[in-house]
Amino acid sequence: MSKYQKNLIIKEAGKIKSFMEKNKKIPKTCDLKGVVLSPYSLSYLMAKIIQDKFKSSSYNLANLIKYDNDKFIDTISEDVLKDDYLVMISNFLNFCELNHRVPNYITTQKTKTKVSFELYLYCLCKIILFYQDNKRLPNTCNFNKSILTDTTSNTKITKKEVKQSTSTKTKTSNCTNPYTSSPHLTTTAQDLGQNYPWDCSANAVQQCLYKLSGKKISEDILAKVGGVTTAGVGHNGINTMIVWFNKKYDTNYKVTWKNFSDLGKDSDSRFLALAKLLCKSNIAVLTHIGYANGGKSKITKNSKIFGHYEVLDKVNTKTKYVRALNSLGSKINSNAYAGYLQDRSYETQASFFANTSGGQKALCIITK
Repeated sequence: MSKYQKNLIIKEAGKIKSFMEKNKKIPKTCDLKGVVLSPYSLSYLMAKIIQDKFKSSSYNLANLIKYDNDKFIDTISEDVLKDDYLVMISNFLNFCELNHRVPNYITTQKTKTKVSFELYLYCLCKIILFYQDNKRLPNTCNFNKSILTDTTSNTKITKKEVKQSTSTKTKTSNCTNPYTSSPHLTTTAQDLGQNYPWDCSANAVQQCLYKLSGKKISEDILAKVGGVTTAGVGHNGINTMIVWFNKKYDTNYKVTWKNFSDLGKDSDSRFLALAKLLCKSNIAVLTHIGYANGGKSKITKNSKIFGHYEVLDKVNTKTKYVRALNSLGSKINSNAYAGYLQDRSYETQASFFANTSGGQKALCIITK
């Protein structure tokens, strides 16, 4: 992989934005101090910078083949929240790394609107340049089919105001709608995916422990201490993984198993209670579900169901959707899977909770 300097990428972002506002199209090439790249390659580098929150001085470029992507006509006019455009960026990077090209479109998280690569590139430039001026990411970015006006939210503010805005956002964002759980291992598809077809339990525990401790514990080690076999593992295996972690790192994490029905009298109240659990910084929630239909739709009488452990990182009580860290994406090799972020309706997720094998409890609540 070749490395490219952050300052050169930022400078080129400004040129692309100006070019697009003037010509209403993307440039054919980009120039990083004599090195010619396609706008597709530069979009990958810009996305990496934003995902990394500008920490590194240089970035690797994935091997992206030349690709004349299908044209997609935008209809969008939407203010996309920071949490959501960061997920869009993560999904974009995962797609690029798996397919060695950019996608034809990128989907927004809130309204599920398809955004053309051209508009997405323009918005990446806006986010990059906003950060350059304000030393923070914008709280929202306006995705609009008209690219004539820079409508990134939050004009330049003082250092004092930045500090206040950042602290308020950090304090309230996780436990207001949409409720979110963070941090989790979502940087790459490999981080999200499980190593073997049978060790979803270890993958899910790894995500929970990362949230609570900041430590990335090897999935293989967790599978070994939990007694995971090719048939998977039961709840006792997960309990054992937590006991092992407590002993090794001198912690005292507590594990409580509950039925989804224990959380409330109806679907809405149960998902709200779940949201208020997973958003807390001292709680991680692992779910045990009856998984079917690739996680995409509710279970029916013809569905092939198998037991699966995973983690949810978002509950939107307004749209009635949850988001899963789905560890069962496409195969990377004969054993390992690429993972991805998957949105599901309440109805679909509730059907998964209701179909655990033998009526086992669906929620593992790990408290720090």
